[in-house]
Amino acid sequence: MIDRLRRFVFFCLSFFTCYVIFTNIYGSWSTPPPQTKLDRLQTDLFLQALSSDWVKQTAGQDIINIFYQNALQEYQQVKDQSQVIHQVGLLLIKNDRVDQALNLWQQEDELTAVLKALWQSPPSALTNGDSLIKQDLNGWYEYFALHRFYEVARPESLAILDLQQTIEAEAALFRLIIINLIPVCGSVIGGGILLFYLIKLRNPLELDWSIPWNLETLWQVLVSWFVSYALIAQFLPQVMRSWLPNSASNQALIIATTYLVSMVPMIAIFAISFRKFSGWQKVFNLQPINPRAILWAIGGYLAAIPLVITISLGQQLLLKGHGGGNPLLEIISQNQNKLSVLLFWLTLAVSAPVFEELLFRGFVFPSLTKYVPHNLSLWLSAILFALVHMNVNDILPLTLLGVVLGTVYDRSRNIFTPILLHSLWNTGSFFLCC
Repeated sequence: MIDRLRRFVFFCLSFFTCYVIFTNIYGSWSTPPPQTKLDRLQTDLFLQALSSDWVKQTAGQDIINIFYQNALQEYQQVKDQSQVIHQVGLLLIKNDRVDQALNLWQQEDELTAVLKALWQSPPSALTNGDSLIKQDLNGWYEYFALHRFYEVARPESLAILDLQQTIEAEAALFRLIIINLIPVCGSVIGGGILLFYLIKLRNPLELDWSIPWNLETLWQVLVSWFVSYALIAQFLPQVMRSWLPNSASNQALIIATTYLVSMVPMIAIFAISFRKFSGWQKVFNLQPINPRAILWAIGGYLAAIPLVITISLGQQLLLKGHGGGNPLLEIISQNQNKLSVLLFWLTLAVSAPVFEELLFRGFVFPSLTKYVPHNLSLWLSAILFALVHMNVNDILPLTLLGVVLGTVYDRSRNIFTPILLHSLWNTGSFFLCC
């Protein structure tokens, strides 16, 4: 009777789990991917590079105009428009939408007053307007606003400004080339390592895991974990926000605390589920980290780069601005004080890898090998790993990353290998957002 009641409860919780996961995935379809500072940095470099003679001669004005339109669309997707209101207005003007820009600039600050005066009819140049532009704007936005200021107030300075902009445009073009060469080089190196892996791993390694629990234990652990995680993630941040003042540091503290607290139920669930099984520790391969494990982690990281970049580029073409993404990335890009950065990094590069790898590679992957073929277990655990991130944009890239994580765990026989690889991956994503 008790067993039947327990199974009934878990069936209900399973329905809740599936409902939450798939409604979030469905809802993410209409959500644009999060905008990070890296995205805006590349957009700003593109805008700066458009003024170079080489780009003007090669691309042509029609293509350059398309770049300006795309830049405007990207900036309009930033959630906190107050942070980029001057940039959006200048891009609107560049796209011949002056009235919209003037209507947008309603906030009362000195730079807004300078910009509105420059494009109102008739235009005027406020005192010290050029100093404010140089102080509060940079890159293409600074040049575009200064060009208008000098047109109105000091036409004799335009030639020097245009010369400076040409030099800076060439430098921006060079930076763009370097920025895009880094992932290309990483992909080439990773492609070589991936080819080596494919040759070396043609014959799958049959692990000698002896799994003492059954499929029902796997099911109950996964459902219990997700329900506890969902409840903590839903209610703990609300409680902490009611106690703590609204600040960037406190926002980071709430996220880090929520993630750490959500690990407590997982430990308790493991302890309760495994207490009647002997030898369960061997399944997790909790061994000291060693040079071999580190090499597998670094090699796996490089091998994952071309896979994830390729599938992500393909997804961008297919999803066309839909599919959502990790909202934490945008929060990170908007909170840059030192304490916030440290807390976010600890969450992404320490807590998340330990928590997720113990669950998906340490527990789910070996457990599935008892019931389905080895490679299928690898893929199923990777798919589950991707699905619990609950957005369309991450499903394919994280599935491939999960396969790489499972493979290095499979070969190294050390759970710290996928933890280290996962930490490297999240650290890379973290610094791209900062």
